Amino acid sequence: MQKTTETKSLLDMKSGAIKERVDYEMKKIIDNILDPNTDPTAKRKLKLTVEFIPSGDREDVIFRTEVTSNLAPTVKISSQLVFAKTGDGVMVYEPTAQVPGQLNADGEEQSEPAILKLMA
Repeated sequence: MQKTTETKSLLDMKSGAIKERVDYEMKKIIDNILDPNTDPTAKRKLKLTVEFIPSGDREDVIFRTEVTSNLAPTVKISSQLVFAKTGDGVMVYEPTAQVPGQLNADGEEQSEPAILKLMA
């Protein structure tokens, strides 16, 4: 009985390393989609590039693969800084939602505003 050779996909070559790289980049894409710091509707890309380099005598070909992903960047964060003149110069701080020490509807006390450290 003659043994038949099993044919495989190019993606199965190199002992499955190409598929492993695709899965690795896919995990990065899924993590990026689930990251609350990114735009949930931004497009992500998985790119598989295969380069073929034939020998001069056309007896064989070397192939190289590259698997990359383009992820969504983190969303921009914005806030407000307020300037207040003091006897020592200017104080810069991030305003709070309500008066520091005041209780909100959930019973939580408003903390003091974050004051920006200015380098001389």
